[in-house]
Amino acid sequence: MKRIIRQILGWGMMLTLPLVMTSCGELFDMLDNPITPALQVLRAQLTLKVGESKPIQASTQAHVVLLYSSDNPAVATVDATGLITAVSPGTARITIKAQGEDDYYRTEIFSENTTTVEVTVTKKEGSISFATASVPKYINDVAFNNPLTIVGDGVVSYTSNNITVAEVNATNGDVTIKGAGTATITAIITDSDEYTYNTKTVSYTLTVDPAINLAALSGDYIAQNGDVLTGTLTGNYKISIAAGASVELKDVTINGGNNSSTNWAGLTCDGNATITITGTNTVKGFYREYPAIQAGPIGKTLTINGTGTLTATGGDLAAGIGSGYDGASCGHITISGGTVNASSSMNGAGIGSGDFKSSCGAITISGGTVNANSGEGAGIGSGFSGSSCGAITISGGTIIAISYGHGAGIGSGVSSTFGSITITAGITQVQATRNHFAAWPIGKGHYDHGSTGAVTINGVTVTSNTWDGTGLTDLNFASSSTGSNNLTWTLTP
Repeated sequence: MKRIIRQILGWGMMLTLPLVMTSCGELFDMLDNPITPALQVLRAQLTLKVGESKPIQASTQAHVVLLYSSDNPAVATVDATGLITAVSPGTARITIKAQGEDDYYRTEIFSENTTTVEVTVTKKEGSISFATASVPKYINDVAFNNPLTIVGDGVVSYTSNNITVAEVNATNGDVTIKGAGTATITAIITDSDEYTYNTKTVSYTLTVDPAINLAALSGDYIAQNGDVLTGTLTGNYKISIAAGASVELKDVTINGGNNSSTNWAGLTCDGNATITITGTNTVKGFYREYPAIQAGPIGKTLTINGTGTLTATGGDLAAGIGSGYDGASCGHITISGGTVNASSSMNGAGIGSGDFKSSCGAITISGGTVNANSGEGAGIGSGFSGSSCGAITISGGTIIAISYGHGAGIGSGVSSTFGSITITAGITQVQATRNHFAAWPIGKGHYDHGSTGAVTINGVTVTSNTWDGTGLTDLNFASSSTGSNNLTWTLTP
């Protein structure tokens, strides 16, 4: 093309040489020295994180195109639009070349123009965090894992600062409890090829309560001296208290059942036992013939105290707290604190003996709040049909005892007996209710022809269910009724 133009110009110049000498020189100079295209870049240096993309933001003029290339595509690539993508940590130089948009502009008008952008690629920022900063557990809980959220692909390892409390799997973070106390579980992460971590360690605090978590049991359990029982029993397991042991019930739930294959009480005392109640506790027998809490053998004593609440529901034929059915027996029962709600829906006493020739030792209440009720048994005393209990002594506390059938509120169930009843002036309140005309609120149930022990209320002997408080001092007496069969006696200071 240049050659043709030169020929044309040459012919013309031969005719007009004097006139155009100056202007032709300028034209040939333009053809021999093409224009350098404009090229502007917003920034000469750029920092990206692995995986990040950004445009170069270069500009030029009309009829000029921009071409992009990377001298290190393993670190950063660039596409035809100038979009840079960070691939791995390192540096790369991106070259931008400006040239004419086609052959004409590339050969006749424009030269080339180039510039570079220095790209630095850094690692992505990762992070780690535990699901929770503190984990409470019980000493018999199964192994667990506090989930770790990881951003990135760093390698994690785990440590425990107290292996007497908990050991941790260094690879997956699974924690195995070894003892009561506190341990700090720490996760440590290392940088990877693509990720860096400003915070490389995170921790959580594990606190292991010495209590035995009933929910974690997988079989029968005998509580030992000093044990704290807590949680909800999820299996049909027999829970016993070792002879001579003092245990704490702390928010325990034993829901029991009604299956002859699970023929045991909700709690069984193997000998002398002390139960301290804290929190809210619910215990039920596992079969209709068994109490919620089986007191120890004859001659042994179950003592209940504390500041919490215990709701004990026996089977239909058993006491709430005491003995079970058909010749079953138990030792003495003492209550000195807490709130105790004890019941049998049918023939056992609320507190005392079960149905049919069952027996219970002495029952002593010196404090706390006691609500005891039964169907045909006494609220506190003996159950139905040939059953018995020892001496009943109430010297303190607030007591409400009800028989909804033919038994006494405090005393004997239907066709059963009690040893004696003594109530002293140290009480806060004693309220006893019978629901059969022949039964006493405090004393004999219907068809009790065998009880010979005295019924004494603050030194006054009660001889019938028509007693009206005559002779009573230092205690107030009130009698009330909602019908011909119902009668309630209330004693207050």
